[in-house]
Amino acid sequence: MPKSLQPQLRPWQAMVPRWVYAYELETNVAGVTHANSDGTSRQEIVERLHRHSHADLRRERGNPVDFNAIAVYSRLGQVGYLPADLSARLAPTLDSRQIRVRGAFQDIGTFEGDSGEELWFAKIDVQVYERIEVPGFSGWRFLISTGSSAARAVWHGFLIIQRVIRIAMAAIDGTLRRMAGEDRFFLWTLRGAAILGTVIGTAVLVATVL
Repeated sequence: MPKSLQPQLRPWQAMVPRWVYAYELETNVAGVTHANSDGTSRQEIVERLHRHSHADLRRERGNPVDFNAIAVYSRLGQVGYLPADLSARLAPTLDSRQIRVRGAFQDIGTFEGDSGEELWFAKIDVQVYERIEVPGFSGWRFLISTGSSAARAVWHGFLIIQRVIRIAMAAIDGTLRRMAGEDRFFLWTLRGAAILGTVIGTAVLVATVL
């Protein structure tokens, strides 16, 4: 974005990403007559689908046939792929995280195959969301902008406590698991007590030092 068009940020603000609706389109799911790699039948999956049910769109960067491939999944398994021309258009901006996509099955039905057999098809509605950056609150910039040494000390103290908790829990989690055995509730109680004790002890130490 040119500097002349960039918003004027206040001292406690930073540019943060937001996702906004851009457009949507409807297309047929490709490859619905093929079987999945695990042997499941896409035709049987499509037959059990419901209109307006959620469709999960997943990039397949390692696909040996089409490196732009975007697979279409339902809660029952893979249904197929977005058409190659559409995948080629969406994949680069998906990979660069400039867009996000959502899908929903809009139409489920049958058609007559080349041999006269009845086959199932699925149409999907693809919603595209574009990434924009807008001014947002930044806790770190706020502490810096206040010019308060006390505020900066509190922030650094918080970071120290956070790191100590991670180190301490990594060191004692195995011992806590052995103590709790199969009792999950007791395990989480021990973890909570350990975290609380670590927070209090580290906070006292940080306050003394700072």
